[in-house]
Amino acid sequence: MTTENLVPEPPLPTLQRLDTTIPADLDAKAIGKAWFTTLALSVEVGDVQGVTKLFVDDGFWRDILAFTWDFRTFSGLTKITQFLVDCSKSPRPTAFASRDDAYLGLQRSYPDIAWINLFFQTIRWKNNRKREIEFVDKSLMVLIVGGGQSGLDVAARLKALDVPTLIIEKNQRIGDNWRNRYHALCLHDPVWYDHVPYLPFPPTWRVYTPAAKLANRLESYAEALELNVRTSSLVVNAMQDGDLGNGLVSKKVLFPRTPAWILSKGQILHSNQHKDAADYIGKRVFVVGASTSAHDICVDRHENGVDVTIHQRSSTYVMSTTDGWKVVAQGNHSSSYFTVRTYSLVYFEGGRPTDIADRLSASFPNHVTVGLAQRQTKDIVELDKFVCMLKFHHGNIDYASASQLIVDGKTKLKSGSQLERLTETGVKFEDGPERKRKLGVNELRFEPARLMIE
Repeated sequence: MTTENLVPEPPLPTLQRLDTTIPADLDAKAIGKAWFTTLALSVEVGDVQGVTKLFVDDGFWRDILAFTWDFRTFSGLTKITQFLVDCSKSPRPTAFASRDDAYLGLQRSYPDIAWINLFFQTIRWKNNRKREIEFVDKSLMVLIVGGGQSGLDVAARLKALDVPTLIIEKNQRIGDNWRNRYHALCLHDPVWYDHVPYLPFPPTWRVYTPAAKLANRLESYAEALELNVRTSSLVVNAMQDGDLGNGLVSKKVLFPRTPAWILSKGQILHSNQHKDAADYIGKRVFVVGASTSAHDICVDRHENGVDVTIHQRSSTYVMSTTDGWKVVAQGNHSSSYFTVRTYSLVYFEGGRPTDIADRLSASFPNHVTVGLAQRQTKDIVELDKFVCMLKFHHGNIDYASASQLIVDGKTKLKSGSQLERLTETGVKFEDGPERKRKLGVNELRFEPARLMIE
């Protein structure tokens, strides 16, 4: 083989060509970091000359998907300079960060060739996200108090409209309003009621979501959509802003309005303070109210061997989820053409998007909704073939919950009389003697939303 057939040897950056030597006490890491610092600052401010001063005349720049989204090599100062000028026409990379790891240091493949390995990365997203959270480039326009599902929904919509928004959440983590409730809590509405904007629940999601699972979902939702959230923050005061009528409200826990609150030997809890029924083994519990939280608590405590009585104060209709939702959500089997046309596939798998369903549902006056609900109740009765002789507080409750325990006598029921007062050892009703309880009362109400707004 003749020398004419050989590939020409490219000029290598040998020590001889660079007219230099490597001192024995060379601090390769310090030199590498100093070189990188100058490079990063020059690139961030668009100083092309500052960058080219870091290269020898026949140096090269190897770009691996960083600036050009391609694998390219620019050899010599002329091409490197033109490359940097072209890059300056696009948004410049910012927030460079060097990696101080084992790969940083002097490398010598041959006695006359040496270089310093230095790895770095741009943390542009992380830096920009930090600036967004701190409202460095844009002023805060909307403050949302509360990082529950509604607060997250609104924040997501505003972010899509490029409206700078901040959520203030009193708990340590998003989702704690569900995560810190009682362990047995499970949503009573099917998942089709609960979709969130832009990231709906996957098709394989549970129909009735456990509270702890929903808490984690909401937390990941806020992170995925890059919503600005400040946790462990409590709003202590708010003032009206001129004529805009802006203000803040808080949700208050309501306990029964009774003439006497003594019960000095018992414990009074709101349902949001209940955590685990195992804490009440060996005690007798009296639950005031008979809606969904009351049923959850009764079932949980019954399964843990707790003696529990539920106080039902007014009537409701108990339906099955199997047939009931077919009428409530889909309008199936209804004798009313209007009901079928209006409610068909409003909140159901494969139905309209949740935001559209919400608008349809909210568009009906209350008296129309009541009239439709009365007709739907008749349809559900026909489908269920189930006549419940019990009376429960407002709402629709699956009869597989505490209702069946009451039917079987496993959970006691007190109805037909109002609570008169609490005593040292129990509760006193208007129609009879005192009922002794060791634990006290779980009251299951919050302040009505209407009063909050007013």
